[in-house]
Amino acid sequence: MKNILILIALFLTLQVTAQNTNPIKWEFFPKKEANGTTTLLAKATIEKGWHVFAPNPGGDGLLIPTGVVLNEKGIANVSPAVVEGKEISKEMDGVGLVHYFEYQVVYKINFEAKGQTSVSGTVSYQLCNDQLCFPPTDLPFEIKL
Repeated sequence: MKNILILIALFLTLQVTAQNTNPIKWEFFPKKEANGTTTLLAKATIEKGWHVFAPNPGGDGLLIPTGVVLNEKGIANVSPAVVEGKEISKEMDGVGLVHYFEYQVVYKINFEAKGQTSVSGTVSYQLCNDQLCFPPTDLPFEIKL
């Protein structure tokens, strides 16, 4: 009986640990530019076998694009995001031609801070592998300038 209880406890521990792993890690940091503006760098590091969709994901129109939006209170001249990473284009059965990033992608948004000490925003994405997709996620962030 004692062995059975130990096995059940071990199983439950492993199950909880597995649920706490996240195949994507986001980092947000500012970069001061020589012209006095600031660039937000939003970097995703993605575990092998997983991907996030490009800003223009293609496919059947149901894919969730990855995007970064700044709360524009107190900032000005916000540029459109520049995306850096190796974009993969692949034909998926029943979906069509899709565009996504594996391993790493960086979103860069330039803005003027107007005396702000921090800036906040949201990154929206959907993480998928070849078998499943997690629900779409809106991840709020705040960076100190």
